[in-house]
Amino acid sequence: MSPKSDVGSIDISRDGDQTGLPYLYGYMLNRQNKNRIDAYLQGDSMKHSLKQPDKWGLIHGVFQVPETGGGIRLFLQQADGKYAQNDSAARFDEPGIYLFDSKEEAEEFVKNY
Repeated sequence: MSPKSDVGSIDISRDGDQTGLPYLYGYMLNRQNKNRIDAYLQGDSMKHSLKQPDKWGLIHGVFQVPETGGGIRLFLQQADGKYAQNDSAARFDEPGIYLFDSKEEAEEFVKNY
């Protein structure tokens, strides 16, 4: 399984603070118990690191779906930092979750996207 999105920021704090940077976060719910989280979807590749306004990039993750998996929740987030979110905005283009038969297929998809 691979969540991915093209992302960018409108305004970034000039001191290098992460305020305004987009990131993806999520989790997989258990099939039998929807209140139980089986796996968290997070990692460095799911955070936008280009600290320049209007510079787009791809963020993504590759995760194994557990046998007990019953649902996926993905959140489009904007990073908080030391400073307020004044005039900053995270942008997402075509976010999605893609399912593959193998980890190799998911990694190939991300590489060729």
